[in-house]
Amino acid sequence: LEMLASAAGTSRSRLIAAAQRELGAGIFNYVTRIRMQEAARLLADTSMSVGRIAWQVGYQSEAAFSIAFKRYSGEQPRQFRAGDRRPFALR
Repeated sequence: LEMLASAAGTSRSRLIAAAQRELGAGIFNYVTRIRMQEAARLLADTSMSVGRIAWQVGYQSEAAFSIAFKRYSGEQPRQFRAGDRRPFALR
């Protein structure tokens, strides 16, 4: 947040307030939602491994990605891929 605020020429607290106002969510939640939407698209539309998808959406480990994905979708990535869960709706 400090780097983003500095790049935007504002304070951390003003950046947080602006993000909440404009995005309707905190910055972290917004970025996580975007990552999970992209992960769901990759799971549905490609044959990439779950580990590769984890890396592609910014996770350094498949385990951390799987935990985050389950938190948002209610399913493990492999379960999501095997099921008919399109379109993906975030919690």
